[in-house]
Order: sequence, then C-alpha cells, then structure tokens
Amino acid sequence: MKILKTIPLKNLTVYTNGFYKNNHFLFQQTCNKLIDQYDCKFDKINQFVLSNLYLTISPIKNKFYASKKNDFCNIYILDCNYNEIDVISLKKVPTCYLGDIISIAINQKDNKILLATKTKVYSITLNGYFIRDELTQSAYQTISKTDYDTILTKKLDGSCCLQKFHVLDTNITAIAYIHCKIIIAYSIDNQAFIATISKSRNLCNPCFIENNITINAIMSNCIKTYLLVTKCKCYNYIYMIDYNKKYNQRDCYCYRKHNSKNDIIESIALIEASLAHILNAEGEKIQKAVKKHKNLCELLSINNSVTDTINKVTLLEQVLLNKLEIASSQCDEKKECNEK
Repeated sequence: MKILKTIPLKNLTVYTNGFYKNNHFLFQQTCNKLIDQYDCKFDKINQFVLSNLYLTISPIKNKFYASKKNDFCNIYILDCNYNEIDVISLKKVPTCYLGDIISIAINQKDNKILLATKTKVYSITLNGYFIRDELTQSAYQTISKTDYDTILTKKLDGSCCLQKFHVLDTNITAIAYIHCKIIIAYSIDNQAFIATISKSRNLCNPCFIENNITINAIMSNCIKTYLLVTKCKCYNYIYMIDYNKKYNQRDCYCYRKHNSKNDIIESIALIEASLAHILNAEGEKIQKAVKKHKNLCELLSINNSVTDTINKVTLLEQVLLNKLEIASSQCDEKKECNEK
C-alpha cells in the first residue's frame, strides 16, 4: 500500500467526518453544524447548514444515516436536504457495544448497517436489531494497545491487596464498506492503520499509514480510495492511496462491470458528438454550393458527395445503436453481485 498523493484542505476548522456523493466530497464540521462541499479537485464550492448537531453522517442513495453525541441507541435518517425524516432505534444491542457511534457504513448487499464506536464494530438490521460483532476477540487484540490496571480487593482474612489485570485500549476512528469489503481505520500509540475485515471477522491486510495523524473517514469513488486525515489535531489533509488494489477481483466484479458499461456509453456519446459536427459541415457545404455553383453538374456532384457521407453516417449510427442496446441489456449491479 502506497500513499499516492497528499492534498491539504484549505479550511480553518477540523473535519471530523467525510463522504463521497454525486461526484463531490463532503466534509462535516461537527462543532459548527456545517458541511462543506468540495469538487473532485478538492476546491471548496458550497456549504450546507445542518438543523442538528450530528456526530457522523453516511450517505445511502437519496438519504443519509446519522448519529448524535451521547445518543447510543438511535440512528437518524435524513433526506437529501439533511432534514430528519425518521429514526431507527437500536434493539437487543448488548450494553458493552453501546457508546458514541463515530462511524456508519451501509452494506446494501446484505441489507445491514455497520456501526463503529471507539472500541467496537458491530452490525444491525435495517430496522435496528443487533446482528453480531464484526471482529473476533483476537482481532480486537491486534488493533488495541494492552494496558494494565489495578484494583483494590479484599481477601477472606480481611486484608486488602492490589490486583493487576489487562485492559485493551482500543481506538477505532472510522469504518467504510467499499467494493464488498469492510475497511477499518484505527490508531495504536499515535500510529494510524487501515485494514480489511474478512467474512470470518478477522483482520486482513493491515497497513501502516503514518505517525501522529487521525483517520477520520475512508472514502471511495469506485476507482480510488481517499482518507480524510487530521494532523496535529487542527490541519486537514486528503491522502489518496492505492488500497483498492488489494481487493479480490471476484468480489469487485459488479463494480468493474458497472464501470465498463459507463465507458461504452461514454464512447458512444463522444462518437455521436463527432457525427453531429460532420453533418453540420455537410449542411454548410450544400448552402455554399447553392449560392456559388456555376452549373448544374457541379451542384449534382456536390449533392452526390453529401449523400455518400450521410449514407456512411447512417451505417455508423446503426452500429452505435446495436452497441448501446448491448450495453443497456447488461444485468444491473446487484444481480451481477449475487450471481458471482
């Protein structure tokens, strides 16, 4: 894993969360109820004011899922204008999993919501019922620092003694569901890491990113992976990484198919634009010929030339139509995922 590019964000407030939606990056200022919108070159172009103070926001289709500070048992559903329209109450979640929900990811393939607190990653159904812990105990030990604590205990003879026991200091900072994989960001002794979580709930491909940073969000536009990073607790950066190359190609089949389909349609549009210029030029040729022809034979010759060009354009249009029908007849993304 390599950091391909580091991009500083020109803002004065720390962004605690970020996501990619509709070809734009959106970064959340939790303390100010603001969301700043950036284009793909990371230039700030817009700002939205939230009606409530949210700890994290995650997009899904036309909606957003959000959490609030000190509200351990609810997920809020927002519309496209960030207004609250519904709430999901968490049900049958063990007490040890409850805490401020710092990151939300949506697994549409399995119809479940992934939630992360500072110490736990777990999943719930779309209506809020607890499913399972998404990490094994050994995985938690891998992403945690082992500390020792002491407690004063009383013996049977009435005397007191200090007992030492292990404490796992876990610092999860973000999760994401990208290309059919759960990705987790965490810190150990001020060292930031990212890793994938396998179907067996183990940690895979852990990668060290950098010292003295916090990874606040993991984002993807289906081609590249981006990390929203805070340095020195006050400066925001975007790290572009090549982590997507580690994904299994079989799991990413639907995304590759979707991108190929888009490329075909885009190529058809470019050719159509070129044909439009050709036909426009032929029309101008006829207009000039009508005004400046010296005899009928010359006019007929130009007419035959234009007719020949139009016939060739018509044949090419038929080829493009067949190409578009093939692209349109491909299975949708969800069906391709399920088949694979």
